[in-house]
Amino acid sequence: MRILEAAVDAMRVDPETVLAWLGPAIGPEAFEVGADVYTTFNAHDRAMDVCFKPTRAGKWHADLYALARNRNALGRPRVSVRSHLRPISGQ
Repeated sequence: MRILEAAVDAMRVDPETVLAWLGPAIGPEAFEVGADVYTTFNAHDRAMDVCFKPTRAGKWHADLYALARNRNALGRPRVSVRSHLRPISGQ
C-alpha cells in the first residue's frame, strides 16, 4: 500500500508535480479480494470502504481506480491520478 509513497520519496520531488497514469486493470466487478486486503485498506481509513462491494462471505470486489483516487483525495500523497482506459471486466 505504500508503493506510491516510496516512489515519490525516492524521486525527491514535490508530489503535486507527479502524474500517475493507471493503465488497463481488472474491473471492479471482477477483482475479488479477501479479508486481508479489505481490512488493510479500511484499517487506515474507513472512507476506503466505498471502494469495496461484498460478494460472499469474506470476499469483496475491489475497484482499483477508486482506491487510487480515494487514497489521493486523502492526501497520501497528493499525486494526480488519471486513466484514459476502461477496466478489463470479468466474463
